[in-house]
Amino acid sequence: MDQRLPPVTRGESLNVLSWTLLCLTILSKVARFGTKYVIVRKWEWDDLLAILALVFSASQTIAMSMETASGLGLHFSTLSATEKIAFQKASYSSGILFIATLWASKTATVLLVQQLNAFSWELQLARGTAVLLGGWAFTAIFASAFACSLPRPWKLVGNRCFDRAAFYNYVSISNIITEVIVLVVPMIVLWKINITKKRKAAILSCFGSRIFTIIAMICQLVYGQKAYSTSDPTFDKWKTAMCAQLVQNLCVISCSIPYLKPFYIGLQSGMIRSDDLRRGHTSGYATGSGRSEGYERDSENEGAPSGGETGGR
Repeated sequence: MDQRLPPVTRGESLNVLSWTLLCLTILSKVARFGTKYVIVRKWEWDDLLAILALVFSASQTIAMSMETASGLGLHFSTLSATEKIAFQKASYSSGILFIATLWASKTATVLLVQQLNAFSWELQLARGTAVLLGGWAFTAIFASAFACSLPRPWKLVGNRCFDRAAFYNYVSISNIITEVIVLVVPMIVLWKINITKKRKAAILSCFGSRIFTIIAMICQLVYGQKAYSTSDPTFDKWKTAMCAQLVQNLCVISCSIPYLKPFYIGLQSGMIRSDDLRRGHTSGYATGSGRSEGYERDSENEGAPSGGETGGR
């Protein structure tokens, strides 16, 4: 592949991919916010984080373009002193923004899941996941910001830095683990939501789309082993940077898929029932009549048991 693709085109191809993916990400956000406004006409905390994820993603794409303009894809030894400094500064910024993007998009998904929780242990599970994501992002961003000694922490070559390859492995592996958690938690919560099996399967599949993000993360981990332990960062980082763009944009897009109209209508149905169940527990409704109220509300659309049948059970 390296022989067929001249080094000078590597940065250009990465630039095209980055901006194309960003356009798709923006379209997914437009669809997300448009659908939610039409259906519920209100904004919540997960929407704020979704906006932050988009802002971070766009900023990271700009930083990546600056890396490309400064020699990404070329041999480091062929760059001028000005280009070397510009590349390292852009790489430093894009790394921090990459982590911030993943944190915001993952947490947005978890906050959506919190709206579906009817039982305290599920709510605590979602909250615990949000705290875990916050801790992961804080440690990763802090370590990335101070990977090399002051006053030039952005200077990756010719500076005193800790083991960047080990740090990269920590960020990448923990990123995969947290992504798996964000994939599994909605499955656990949605499994108990009282909606039809067909609709539940469709909603689970939209959360399950994060599996493609995990695959891209694994590729990023594999290619990054060389990129972060090399003396030629501009040349060896190309494949890792391409995987990073895929990971970042897939992660942001994934948190918008549940808001596409067919899925979000099903989620709204689950939220209504979840809210009814929660009120039933907090109000002390132990009888069938208390529980049947939520079933009656959706039975007209989904063919669920009527209030009398549920109460009879």
